[in-house]
Amino acid sequence: MLFRSSIRCTRYVLPYPFPPQLTPTNSPQLNTTYLDQYLIHNPFLAPHPATLWPVLESLVDRGLVRSIGVSNYNSSQLAQLVAIPGMRISPAVNQIRYHAYNTLAQAPVVKLARKHGVLTAAYSALTPLTTETGGPVDDVLRGIVEGEEWTAAQVLLDWVKGQGLAVVTCVLPCPFRTRWRLILVLGL
Repeated sequence: MLFRSSIRCTRYVLPYPFPPQLTPTNSPQLNTTYLDQYLIHNPFLAPHPATLWPVLESLVDRGLVRSIGVSNYNSSQLAQLVAIPGMRISPAVNQIRYHAYNTLAQAPVVKLARKHGVLTAAYSALTPLTTETGGPVDDVLRGIVEGEEWTAAQVLLDWVKGQGLAVVTCVLPCPFRTRWRLILVLGL
């Protein structure tokens, strides 16, 4: 059985309507009075952060959301966000696609996030096992798990946590169209 304290409930701000519907309790599937996180889902589709961020801060002020953050922000977008004049509540998290094959490409945004106290949460950490199989990580994983009680998935998730990132994974079927996700965050 999953207890409310063992999951983090996240909703993504999508571009329309704006301002977004600010009532996290309007979903009978969730049966909760608050969200743990409300994230700007995509910097290319959302209104300018200086316009949207005060709206998100007001949700925290009203107790509807515990933390606010972003998803899929690169280093220049994150730098623009943290430079918003008058920002009262810093972004708690930047949720990015992060796995063994894109570590170097994501290094600048991870470094900037650390500098500003923004947690980086990795999604798609299992990409080498799911959509990009047959690469050089396969042999490394086989060598690590051979004769051990670990799975390749456990090794990859632990590797991401070892990088100082949180790992995000769905614990329930969560088709993107629902716009709601129940996620398990490992390593916090």
